Amino acid sequence: MSSTVCTPWFFPGRLGAGRMLGVGEYLTSPSGRNTLVMQTDGNLVAYVPGRPVWASGTRIPGTVLWMQGDGNLVLVAPGNRPIWATGTSGPGAYLQMQNDANVVIYRNGTPLWASNTAGR
Repeated sequence: MSSTVCTPWFFPGRLGAGRMLGVGEYLTSPSGRNTLVMQTDGNLVAYVPGRPVWASGTRIPGTVLWMQGDGNLVLVAPGNRPIWATGTSGPGAYLQMQNDANVVIYRNGTPLWASNTAGR
């Protein structure tokens, strides 16, 4: 796993609008226990200690993750090709890697999308 962490100290585990996870970057839950990794093979994977609990299933090396300003979370392959998206919308939405291992997109406190991996 890369040593690059994309988490500002004031919002642990959060990826806000206009932010991205590049190849090898990851988010860590506020507890520091769980991670969401943009792997070098192009797969976005949520991990609890020792094992994966969710994956995007995308495998195009060089893929990056964008939390767009419109609230859609998108995996973008080289050549600016979108290959996976949550289909969510709403300005102010953000992605959160949670302590319970669930990956959730929130807008105004309301969940718009989730990996459904809480407690795994």
